Amino acid sequence: MTAAVTVTCLSRAYLPRYRRASPGAGGHPSVRANFSNSSSSSSQLSNLTVADIMTAGDIVTCSPDTPLDDALELIVANEITGLPVVDAANKVVGIVSDFDLLALDGVSESEKTELFPSTGDDWGSFFAVQDYVEKNKGERVRDVMTSSPICISMDASVSNAAYLLLHKRIRRLPVLDSEGALAGIISRSNIIRAAWNARKSS
Repeated sequence: MTAAVTVTCLSRAYLPRYRRASPGAGGHPSVRANFSNSSSSSSQLSNLTVADIMTAGDIVTCSPDTPLDDALELIVANEITGLPVVDAANKVVGIVSDFDLLALDGVSESEKTELFPSTGDDWGSFFAVQDYVEKNKGERVRDVMTSSPICISMDASVSNAAYLLLHKRIRRLPVLDSEGALAGIISRSNIIRAAWNARKSS
């Protein structure tokens, strides 16, 4: 039986305008995602939706049953950092990143046998290593992918997408159409490019 997968999809109404940075991990302030100011370039950017700047067309994807070597080959061949994992209906069921695939060879034998954190390590780091150990045993994408991915709708604002990418510390967001199917990808580079184009045209 296939486990149910929850996809968190955020629409334009999900987030208000953010005026103050909130503390992020480790107590460091998050980067503000407020494009509403007096400059014309920021005004142009704040009027854009995700659909206006996302990467669409031939999105490189894989399925949960894709062998890990094949997924790694797709990432290397296309010079990308991750793949949306989709089912037969093109619905997003996960994300697999180059970071996930590092688990294939990224855990030493000594780390695989430790039962408790080493001196100076915290439990969070210890559990992260154990998670990598489990992924190290995987053979297919479903074994290492991040389930319940954060997605965003096509009509969401660019400022919402920027906030999520920065606040959640992720590189990309799958973009869903009105029926919940994958329509594109929006990444940090998409937003930086849009900001630069708006600045040049102002």
